[in-house]
Amino acid sequence: MKKRDLDKIIDEAFERQQKAETKFTPAFLCEMIEQVIGEQEPKPARVRNRGDVAEGLLATAISARFRKGDNIVTKADVEAELLNLEANGNEVLSTTKKRGKEITYEISREDGTRDTIRLAVLLARVNFDDLMDLTKRAHVDDLLDSVVAYANSANLISKSLEFALDGESTKVDIVADGVSDQKGTKVDVRIFNNGKEIPLGKISLKAGSTKQLGQVGKGWAKASAKSSRGIKDLFTSLFGVDIGDDLKETYEDALLSLDRTAMGEAIAQVYETAYNKIDAIYSGANDEEFIDFVKRLARGVRYEAVLEEEGVSLINLDRRDFEQLDFSEIEEKFADLAIDIEVDYDDPGGDYEKEVPYLRVFDARSGKNLISVRTKLRLDPGRKLKEFRHYVQKEKGLVDLLKLAKE
Repeated sequence: MKKRDLDKIIDEAFERQQKAETKFTPAFLCEMIEQVIGEQEPKPARVRNRGDVAEGLLATAISARFRKGDNIVTKADVEAELLNLEANGNEVLSTTKKRGKEITYEISREDGTRDTIRLAVLLARVNFDDLMDLTKRAHVDDLLDSVVAYANSANLISKSLEFALDGESTKVDIVADGVSDQKGTKVDVRIFNNGKEIPLGKISLKAGSTKQLGQVGKGWAKASAKSSRGIKDLFTSLFGVDIGDDLKETYEDALLSLDRTAMGEAIAQVYETAYNKIDAIYSGANDEEFIDFVKRLARGVRYEAVLEEEGVSLINLDRRDFEQLDFSEIEEKFADLAIDIEVDYDDPGGDYEKEVPYLRVFDARSGKNLISVRTKLRLDPGRKLKEFRHYVQKEKGLVDLLKLAKE
């Protein structure tokens, strides 16, 4: 409730009291508060998962781009495309939990060829419904601006013109698939030319200001091929170090205790141990060994961002614009930096009364941070564990290093 609403309650209460219409009682105040709340405009309906809805928005904007050649794509184009997909698209997936539609366009080009553009959007049913819900469109208006900005980027316009002016009839498929192989790939939108994926056609999408590249849960280590990774696996994947199992019992006991101090101390021991192992490798390494370490680190960062798949670009939709990161040359670009690593501490405040250790990887020449490995720990007042994860986050130095020029 805003200050002006409280002012209104107080003014009306005193006015009515002075007219002897009522007594100034707690019950009367409650009545006035309920009245003011009832007069407030309802909040716009919200989508349940902005990231998944963004996949559908981006695929739709890309479809509009490939149909329009070098003409500007507008928000109205994207919204019209969504309406057409919902009204006239073929239902290709329909279960209680999943829904998908596709629509195909035949485009006549100036050179006499005809290109076929197929748009397919497959999402969890609740997210597909939110994508098509006009009452929730205001909640993703910023994302609409972001996908339109990407559709009008020089790189995508250039790629769309290749097909429009190649003198051949081409079939282009734009597929947003948010329901298949969720653990085996981080690609959210794919673009195919006559059945083959094109450069810029493997897109991993992030919506909002998130810095996350990868994450693991609270576990210590992966127990089987089907189980999730733990913190031990994360340090092996990123840095090529084995922190052993000496701290496993301490770490797991601290989690079970739900005592914040014990948990914080256990996390600190794990991160300090990892740092010492890493420091022993790169501090004592000769030139060749250090180069190998940096290559391993670069591959580890790429894995956290896009897994094993080659040619994947990461697009971040934020602040009504976008950034596109290309991980294909990360090894070469890391090789030109003065890589260094430190363990440091955050003091976020609020519920985080204990400092949280993290590792940061930075370029010693510029001082810019590249990535950080951090713990997020949240306990509710009843000492129930609400969240405990270890995150790999991209920092500004990595974004500056890998981002593609928009023009």
